[in-house]
Amino acid sequence: MNSCDHCPFCPDSGDYQKAKDKAQIPAIVRAFQHQTFTVWRCESCGSLHSKEDVNLPLYYEGYPFAQHKLDFWSRVAYRKRTRDLVKQGIQKHHKILDYGCGAGVFVQYLRDQGYVHAVGYDPYVAAFAEAARLKEQYDAVLAQDVIEHADDPRVMLQEILSCLKPDGLLYLGTPLANRIRLKQHERFAMSLHQPYHRHIFSLKALLDLTRSYGLRATGLSERHCTDTLTPTVNTRFLHEFIRAGGNVVDVGFEPPPPDLFKRHPRLLLFAFFGYFFSQRSELSGYFRRSLAGT
Repeated sequence: MNSCDHCPFCPDSGDYQKAKDKAQIPAIVRAFQHQTFTVWRCESCGSLHSKEDVNLPLYYEGYPFAQHKLDFWSRVAYRKRTRDLVKQGIQKHHKILDYGCGAGVFVQYLRDQGYVHAVGYDPYVAAFAEAARLKEQYDAVLAQDVIEHADDPRVMLQEILSCLKPDGLLYLGTPLANRIRLKQHERFAMSLHQPYHRHIFSLKALLDLTRSYGLRATGLSERHCTDTLTPTVNTRFLHEFIRAGGNVVDVGFEPPPPDLFKRHPRLLLFAFFGYFFSQRSELSGYFRRSLAGT
């Protein structure tokens, strides 16, 4: 694929050369943190794009999220995430596909809670790369922090929808470009997540794209689906914790330095009250296909 010089959502008007908002963003992973990538904002729809073409399989080798485990923090966050799915009508007998499941931790949690038909798919993780998963039909397809990783989000959305029953539920969790300030990119390093995040939607771009596929939003929230009131289990604390560790996501999977909170006392504030200081830079969206004539 060539470099991204035109917005895939506004091909006639979104041009890199016309973009006024641009920044060089360091990689979010320690092994590549010496590398920077150009992120630019479409003047038409406000979405953000990573300009340079990259070999993503190379960057996924040793990706820290492969170390994700079902620990205390995950269980608290996933309890909240599961409650949200239940509010959208998901029941334990439903077939659920976690598309882009990573290490499969949420699938494990769902199965432990009695959702016996929950499965995962991730082309970058050998244990979940079985393409046959995409030949089946599901009551719900979940894509948390996935669609922004695609070089072509339309192709990915088409593949996701091909797995979804006509009356099924689609969940898309993705960063929200409207809330990300490139001039303050250190604050938003986790949402920018270079070079893995290829295209970060504005709300307008996401809603326009989903509507073009006959989808209607049944729930939208400017919060990550795992944002909770439990101390340390909120997105703002996680982002500030990563920032305190040098803005590399690796620190989220390592024992914290014993003097971390002494050197960064504001972390205590976000640990207990981060939910109320959300940067609103993440979007959780639930969608169903529109009924004919509506």
